[in-house]
Amino acid sequence: VLCPGDGLCPGRGDRVQVHYNCRLTSGGDLLDDSRGRGPPFSFTLGQGDVILGWERALPSMKRGERAALV
Repeated sequence: VLCPGDGLCPGRGDRVQVHYNCRLTSGGDLLDDSRGRGPPFSFTLGQGDVILGWERALPSMKRGERAALV
């Protein structure tokens, strides 16, 4: 956790919005950054629409939390 959030954690079937950036672990080169496209990326937890790491990590995160997923 880089910055704690507050409130309830989302659950399966909840619609969530995230901003993210994706970097190479070696060198840290930026591959993708959602902020460059404007609004947050939105999806429903538990639908299998995103990578498994997000499906597992986001239910433990609170609104406004910032975390590094490796």
